[in-house]
Amino acid sequence: MECNTGFILDSFKDFLEYEKVTFGIKTSNDQEYYNVYIYSDKAYKEWVNEKSIIFDDVPIEKIFLGQYIRPQRQGGIYILTSIDKEYEGKIKGIIKECTEELRFIDSNGNYRAYPIYLDDKLSNSAPEIDGGILIPSGTLKGMVQFDDYTMAFNENSRFLLGQRNKYYAYKIQNLNNYNSDTLLSLEFDKDLIDNANDDIVNGIANVNRYVYTLDISEGDFEQNIGYTTQLTSVLKLNNEVVTKDLIWSSSDDSLATVDSIGNVELLASGHVIITCKMADNENISDSITITVAEEPSGIIEVRITPDKTSIYGYEGAIEYSVYKYSDDVQQMDTFNFSVSGASSSNYTFTEIDANTFTVLSKGFDYTLLTIKAVSDVDDSEGSISIQLKNEF
Repeated sequence: MECNTGFILDSFKDFLEYEKVTFGIKTSNDQEYYNVYIYSDKAYKEWVNEKSIIFDDVPIEKIFLGQYIRPQRQGGIYILTSIDKEYEGKIKGIIKECTEELRFIDSNGNYRAYPIYLDDKLSNSAPEIDGGILIPSGTLKGMVQFDDYTMAFNENSRFLLGQRNKYYAYKIQNLNNYNSDTLLSLEFDKDLIDNANDDIVNGIANVNRYVYTLDISEGDFEQNIGYTTQLTSVLKLNNEVVTKDLIWSSSDDSLATVDSIGNVELLASGHVIITCKMADNENISDSITITVAEEPSGIIEVRITPDKTSIYGYEGAIEYSVYKYSDDVQQMDTFNFSVSGASSSNYTFTEIDANTFTVLSKGFDYTLLTIKAVSDVDDSEGSISIQLKNEF
């Protein structure tokens, strides 16, 4: 856009530079560019930490206290700290350079960093020694954008300010938004580094204040096409169970679908990953893998193992197991047993449980013993015939 200086008084022309600025610098997906005039000292060609600004083609709804602005030529991040009356049809304001960041973990466990304007001087800047640790002294003042996250700040909220490996701890002793919905003024007092809870490498105080874990109760499993179930999950904040909105998703909806409360339906064969995550923090999540088998063919069989069909008396008691299989997948049926054929004087039959029995040949004669197992679930049955033999 061409520079249009028609609205500027001639006496101010030498003190105004045309500049393009970026609005909404906090996230890369929220950047808009507008033209403004910024007061500049032509003699020194320097920017100080406070500048006057006259908005040119900026929509009025974009102009609010606490708005972050990045001049493209000069660089840096500035915050709009005051707005004046319209100046010849335009809005005037003051922007101040943000030389620091407020880094913190929000109540949902997300890392956030807000540019902050800090006064150059402390009310009492002499450092103190406390337990051999050098700490800053006095009150530090600053301004930051006021929104849903900084709204959670309160007196005694702690922050680390400074540079990597040279951070100092501060806590809020006073905060005031001056009846503004978008600009927050803060006063900080000195504090001590908390080595147990402060991240002194990345400059984040109370980094362990909001630690979330999320676990899907069910582990990986395999089931056939058509199987349905409801998965459950447990969300904890600092090891205490909490309730927050969760999002369930499937890696492939053609294989398996999952709804908002964890109900899963298996649709086609393959491997699919089901994920559950916090709605307000997608970094907090858990996943399981489901193997979906081909559609059942309906083959049911009762298997008695081992397939040992003769027993000598000297072998002692032989143990057998009985299970039902559907399309080669073991089921949980239990069984009722019946014995026929041989005289009870020739064997000892012992039922261990509803899936296990033993047979002992007494070795008196050659005779045939038949054992039948019938499912308690659907009357599926299987049998085995065992030749009982004497000692020789």
